[in-house]
Order: sequence, then structure tokens, then C-alpha cells
Amino acid sequence: MQQAFERMRQSAGQQVLARLVDIKKNRQLYDANLEVYAGDALVIRPKAGGDRLLRFNEVQRVLDVELDNMMNEVGRVRALVLKARQVGISTYCAARLYHRVTRRPGTRAMMMAHRDDTTGALFGMVKRFAENDPNAPKITTSNKGELAFGEIDAGIVIGTAGAANAGGGRGFTYQFAHLSEVALWQNAQEHALGILEAVPDMDGTEVIQESTAQGMNNFWYAQYMAALREQSNFRHIFIPFYVHEEYRADPPAEWQAPEAFRELGDAHALSPSQLYWAWEKNLALAAQAGEDPDEICWKFRQEYPCTVQEAFRASRRGGYIKASVVASAINIMLPDAQDHPLVIGCDFATGGGGEPHEDSAGEDGEDGKGDSNCFISRRNRIAGRELFRRFHDRDTVSVADKLASEINRLNPALVCMDQGGGGAQVHDILARRGYRNLRLVNFGSKAEDPRQYGNKRAEIWGRMREWLSAEGGADIPEDDALEAELTSVPVHRDEPTLILMPKKIIRKKLGFSPDAADALATTFATNMPVGPAHRVRVTGTEIVDAKGGY
Repeated sequence: MQQAFERMRQSAGQQVLARLVDIKKNRQLYDANLEVYAGDALVIRPKAGGDRLLRFNEVQRVLDVELDNMMNEVGRVRALVLKARQVGISTYCAARLYHRVTRRPGTRAMMMAHRDDTTGALFGMVKRFAENDPNAPKITTSNKGELAFGEIDAGIVIGTAGAANAGGGRGFTYQFAHLSEVALWQNAQEHALGILEAVPDMDGTEVIQESTAQGMNNFWYAQYMAALREQSNFRHIFIPFYVHEEYRADPPAEWQAPEAFRELGDAHALSPSQLYWAWEKNLALAAQAGEDPDEICWKFRQEYPCTVQEAFRASRRGGYIKASVVASAINIMLPDAQDHPLVIGCDFATGGGGEPHEDSAGEDGEDGKGDSNCFISRRNRIAGRELFRRFHDRDTVSVADKLASEINRLNPALVCMDQGGGGAQVHDILARRGYRNLRLVNFGSKAEDPRQYGNKRAEIWGRMREWLSAEGGADIPEDDALEAELTSVPVHRDEPTLILMPKKIIRKKLGFSPDAADALATTFATNMPVGPAHRVRVTGTEIVDAKGGY
């Protein structure tokens, strides 16, 4: 009997040890894997009502991977998440902050929304997590503005970005922050900067700003464009609407997609069920706006975007170049055209001054200090395949060195250079070194067709638009910043001749300068005939001119 009891005692002890090992493994797994933790412990109220565990949808899963990768790469998270409507981003961010705070003693998080009702919904969501989570520490404070866990000295503060509490983050320190629907905030810049100052610039900290797009004349847009151009320590994240598995609906057998939707489907490889869902959603939005239901209305493109530039399309009036044309050029892959001459287009931001041109400005203020130098290649119908380089460098000699290196590598037939932003100085440096076939482009000079275009910049953009729209298509890089630039530059005036919005006004209104788009446009400053390339090769200090058919 005693031996049997001893065996039972040992067996029970082994089971307890095994259970403790399992608990430790689960704790480690829960600490490391938010998706597993959420699926096991976090209760939400879904769209259909009732309560259920938070199982990540595909959008949430993609975002989780992106943020974790950022943390692993740079040691902290600074993210701008551009989203479609109702895909679960706010829920995901609330779960992420709750997970961080409750599993890391001594930490605090700030969540801020644009309206009181949204703030209340976020608070209710986090409180539901804590009340139903078997792993949660004890709640010691629970009110509309705070959820505290006193036994681990941690908590979450939740507020509204309203005019009465501008800069609400100042005076406190947080390790994590979630800023929801930033594009809709009142006093957005003051609020956001206050919270950003409250999160120390240290490893392990996280700041996630997320929003739908609300046009291009706001703080959110300016931030996102800066991130696109790598002019910010925030990374941009965009997840198209069609990633969400719920945004599908089986079409009736007799349904035929209108032409605009067929083009949408072709451009983004949408399935029939995705296309039909988009058509039904657009039907309602177009009716509200009084628009043609067979055309994709601006509100659909803004709230259920396929691309970044679509998301920021805030009004029915678009840019000079249509978004659909640019999207087609991104999605096409044309065969190489090595029998055509290669042209390099350049837009500069060295601050070197130069001859006055359309957008000349002084060394400070609106001179484009946040602008980029950009080099891009074009060979017949293909742009950017051999060279697409955007970088920040205010040193004119250094920029000239970089361009010389690309000329030596590619042997272009022609290099077209925007005269402003230091372009004239770069040109002179290269000319003194013996480089030829360098053409300066003065954006403010007279157009070759003055009856149609008000200046040279409008003319080369007009040629670029024709190139993009021509039968057979064009091939451009898949680059969100370039796409936004090509489709966001509006007409400044079109009577009696066309003038595009000048750069200094674009910087002020849209928060960026279309550097890459202008660089590509310079390649249309001269007509390049079809034929073998006329190349300039540099060997030491000598120039070898290989004349072909140019």
C-alpha cells in the first residue's frame, strides 16, 4: 500500500511539474506571440454582436508581422498605418497595447481617438479584454480615462484629441502609444507632437498612428508623405482593402462588371467576388454622392483604396494625370528596349540655387530642405528599370559625384537636369570634368508649343501624360511616393494656356515636393528618336563618343 501511495505521489508530482513547464511555455509563448495570446485570451464584441475571442483577420495578421519586423530590425516601433474602413486596425492596436502593458510591469500606454464616442469604444474594448482575460492582473482603477493595474504598476490612459485638451500627452511618460484616426483630429499637429514627446526615444517603445485618408491638406498626409520619402523616423504601412477576407461577395450569374470595375480588377488582380463586393459598396457611396454608379466614385477610392494615392484622393478633382493611367503603368511589365536610347532625368535639392526658374526660392523657408535629389532612367516605354535613385544630400559636389558614377555605369545618350535646386551647379561641375550631352531644363522657360502650355514644366508633364496614356502602355517602378507624385500635381490654371501648380505651393498645400515625378518629366524635354543609343563613355579623363543613330 505504501509503495502504491508513493508511486501515486511521484506521479502527481510529475504531473504538477509537467503542468508548471506547460504554464511557463505558455507564458513565454503568450509574451512573444500576440496572435496566439489574442486567440486564447482576448474577448471582443464583433460586428454581428455577442462576444468572441479575437482571431486575427488577414489585415491584422499582415500588420502584426510588419510591426514585429520593425521591432526586430530597429528595436522600436514607429509606424504610420494607412487603412481602409472597418478592417480591424483599431482593434488590433488596442490588443497590442493591452498585451504590452499587462505583460510588462511598470509600463504605461496612451490611446487617443478623434471623438468622445470613439474614445469610449476603445476604453470599452480594453476593459473587456481585462475583465475576460484569465491572465490579466487585477484592475485597480477603471474610469473613462484610465485603466490601471496597480499590482504591476502599469496602466492605459485613453483620451480624445479635442480642442480643450490640446497636447494632452505632455507632462507624462509612456512606453506605448496608439493614435487613432489622426486625419480627423482637431489640432492634430499639437496633439500628436505632445504625445510623441511623451514617448522616450528608446528601444522597446512603440508609437502606432493609424487613420483612413481624409484628403491631402492635413497633418496626417504630411506625415505619411514624409515617411514615404524616408524623411521621417516613422515607417509607412499600407494594406489595400482587398486583403481583408470579409470584403468579398458572390456575384449573381448574370452580373457583368462595368468597364471601370473591369479595369480595377485587371490592375489589382481582383477575384470576381472581390470585384462584386467593391461594385456593391461603390453603388451605395455613388448614390450618396450623386455620381454614376458604374464609375468608381472618389469616396470609395478614399475609404477602400487599392493604392496610397487613391487613399488620399479627397475630392472629385484629381491631379493632371489620371490615377488609373499610373496604376496601369505600375502593373505592366514591358520587354527590355536596349535598342532605344537611354535618358537619365534628374531633379535636385542641394540648395545650390542657380538661375531663377519656376519655383526658385531662397536658402531657407520654402526652398525644399525636405526635398530629395532624384535620378531616374527612361528607355523608350520603360522608366526606372535601370536607375531609380532618391536620396538626401545638400552637398553639390557630392551630388555631382553620384550622378557621374551613374553616367559611367550606364553610358546614357542624354542626361536631362532640372536647372533649379542646384542643378545648374551640378551641370557645370560635370561639364568641367568633360561630360557631354548634359541638358539643363528651365521649368519656367517658354514652351516649344506656347499656344498649349504656359511654360516648359507644363509642356514636359503634358508629354509625360501622353507617354503614360499611349497605346501599348508604359512601364514605371512600383513606388508609392512616385505614384502619389504623378497623380497629385493639379492644374494651377488652364486658360489660356496650361500651368501646373508650382512646387512651392505643392510643398505648402500637400506637404511634399514631386521630385521623382519632375525628374521623370525632364526626360521629355527633348524628343528622342528610335534607334541605337548615342552613348557617352568616360575612360579616365577622356570621353569616347560612340555615335549610333541618334
